[in-house]
Amino acid sequence: MLLEAERLGCASEVLVIVAALSIQDVRERPAEHQGTADASHARLADPHSDFITYLNLWRYLAVQARDLSGSAFRRMCRAEFFHYLRWREWRDVVGQLRQMARALGIAAGSGGRAVDGRRRGGRPVRRRAGCGPCARS
Repeated sequence: MLLEAERLGCASEVLVIVAALSIQDVRERPAEHQGTADASHARLADPHSDFITYLNLWRYLAVQARDLSGSAFRRMCRAEFFHYLRWREWRDVVGQLRQMARALGIAAGSGGRAVDGRRRGGRPVRRRAGCGPCARS
């Protein structure tokens, strides 16, 4: 899957999606605030693809982590129903996957894609994320 994603130019995005699938979701839905949490998360949702939703979420959190101080980012995560420690785990797993990909000669840099996750019409990411052994099980 990753080799094909590199061929299509979306290896970085596929790494983020693979990492997201390997950890517990960073979005929280506490019983007493389910509606508020759903509304907060809905603005990042893609109506056609959960994979693009993961990319939107990744980009949003990465920008916020970059622009806010550590404590302000934690407060933002709490206010918008994101689990800070799961975000850190996701970020760490992406970093580890990038290191492994680099060792294999796969270019999977951070990439500067549009916030909606589209690249060449959005098709390569959806096509790559929807193939391979996981998609067939």
